[in-house]
Amino acid sequence: AERLGPIWRGRVESGSEALLVDTELSGVTQDAVGLFLLRLPPDLEQGAWRRVSDYAYQTLHLDRPFATPLAEGSPYALLSTSPDQLLGAITRAIRSVGHIGRIIVLATDIPIEGGLVPIPRGWRAVHRVVLRTAGSGLTGTGTGEQVRDLRPSEWAMAPGGQVRLLVPVTEGTVDLEGHRLPGLPRRLDAWVDLDPVLVAAQASSELLLSRSGGPAVDPDERLRRAGLAIQEAEQLRRSRVHRLPHNSRPVLWP
Repeated sequence: AERLGPIWRGRVESGSEALLVDTELSGVTQDAVGLFLLRLPPDLEQGAWRRVSDYAYQTLHLDRPFATPLAEGSPYALLSTSPDQLLGAITRAIRSVGHIGRIIVLATDIPIEGGLVPIPRGWRAVHRVVLRTAGSGLTGTGTGEQVRDLRPSEWAMAPGGQVRLLVPVTEGTVDLEGHRLPGLPRRLDAWVDLDPVLVAAQASSELLLSRSGGPAVDPDERLRRAGLAIQEAEQLRRSRVHRLPHNSRPVLWP
């Protein structure tokens, strides 16, 4: 919201379901009519918002009442952009940038089945294969345990999400190293590893291009700020996408 316009934060001195009084509102440098009043934690209705319909003598009148009255000392914020628009843009930004990173993953002691090694679900590529054999599992070697990285010419990707070993092996296990894309959480209380600055830049560029931020914003200034947000998002996006590890090969999922 700060990228789209000024934000005023304050605390309720007195109020009701549709009225708020704060003597510190004299510091508001613009007409508060049309701004969005957002209730902040730990307010009982945190996240709920109403639009300011009238403003006079440090008193805000709201377009419709809240379900509960504004209690003394409760924190609030005045925004120039609708909280619903902000939430929608942030959600779309998270879905847009949530799959651009690469997370290195490792799976150990995978049994060999007929020269094939199953790859864990969700992997996008494999770049390293380590063969572990005990006794005489690796044909042509002694009886001691053998652990070695296979050369790129000694393994290949097979359909069905598998690695095919191109060396003669009778028994043993394999360690795989590869990468997956960061998936979005399926639960509301889950976490996702994202750069918050990248999300903010992506969301603000969308909102600025859609003419959010209030009718008083100069079109040329809005376009300039949108261009800066797009440039910032692109730079952060590039820094989040790590280079593919050497010898990476895509998994052939069915």
